Amino acid sequence: MRPPKQVEFVGRLISPTTRNDLPGWWPELDGRTVVHVTQGTLETGADDLLKPAIEALAGHDALVIATTGGAPVEALGALPDNVRAAEFIPHDLLLPRTNVMVTNGGWGGVLAALEAGVPLIVVPGELDKAQVAKRVARAGAGITRRKPKNLRRAVDQVLEEPRHRESAQTLGRQIKAAGGAARAADMTEELVKRR
Repeated sequence: MRPPKQVEFVGRLISPTTRNDLPGWWPELDGRTVVHVTQGTLETGADDLLKPAIEALAGHDALVIATTGGAPVEALGALPDNVRAAEFIPHDLLLPRTNVMVTNGGWGGVLAALEAGVPLIVVPGELDKAQVAKRVARAGAGITRRKPKNLRRAVDQVLEEPRHRESAQTLGRQIKAAGGAARAADMTEELVKRR
């Protein structure tokens, strides 16, 4: 179904961050394959996705970066040697250094990953997340899992099959070309002038 003609997609409405308070382990990302695991900021229960993903990826060659969305990092318990955690890291800083993102399908995080050209593994949570997961899979920008089982295999699949990254990069170019917040502001000003 197509949106009405007066609806125009402009991409992300978030400006780049000015934060630079990165964790002390940040330099460890240099030259590494990075898997980012997040549940976003709304559904932050660590048992839903974060802990199962950390367990599944323990000992993997990749460096796993888990963000809790504001919940205390201590909620994750003891972390394997290849896992680092923080409550929050701005997507515009982390995603350019990320090879795969594992997410519950929150719209903001998925849009940020796609804009950065990062392929996804979506284990959908509540609300609209199942629909977001279907769209990611349909676009070829990643894969979905109903439950956080076999996440290690899913990560390896996305890392090994370039089609997922290629599709994510294509979508990223389209999202950037849509204009973002600047385009939305221009359109709003045009609308106000017409009234």
